[in-house]
Amino acid sequence: MSEFDPKFYKTDLPLRKDHQWTATPGFRIAALDRGAIRFEFPQDWICVPDEDSVKFYDKEPPADSCRLAASRQRLPEAANRISLDDLVTGAARGDSRGLQQTAEVVHVRRHSMELAWVEFQFTDPELKHEARSRFCFARGAGVYALVTFEFWQEDSEKVIPVWDHVMNTMTLGEFILDPQSGVRVQRNSPETG
Repeated sequence: MSEFDPKFYKTDLPLRKDHQWTATPGFRIAALDRGAIRFEFPQDWICVPDEDSVKFYDKEPPADSCRLAASRQRLPEAANRISLDDLVTGAARGDSRGLQQTAEVVHVRRHSMELAWVEFQFTDPELKHEARSRFCFARGAGVYALVTFEFWQEDSEKVIPVWDHVMNTMTLGEFILDPQSGVRVQRNSPETG
């Protein structure tokens, strides 16, 4: 990909005085693919789009201690018949770091959206440091999202509330009509909107 044609890019726009954007104090809103995926992340985190996802770091890399990544997945219609358990564990299967699942898959159903996530432990191959990785697949309103979160094991208590907040504020398929005002429309199915 050329640097002039990135798959993901970041745009900062001034908000209108009568805008409808609201975020929890201390957080900002991430709206990916015009709102196909939306969630809140800590206000002081750094957002870095790249070729395959948008990444959010607690500090400027390489000084970061955790990384959240989100991307919209384009899956065939047949994926609607695949369980989210299979999607989320399948996303981790190709990982070369020797991930070991630490608990059962967690399921959440909210309005027209469902998500499943699971945590893995591994040893960072370069730093030889114990780490954790969480994989989440969410689907709703014709949208699929893959969200991952990686952090050092000893930081679990500090960073898990961030993951919980991302999961609790995630919405899918609320497309933004006007990013400067926050006006959006909910897409109810793949056939509409």
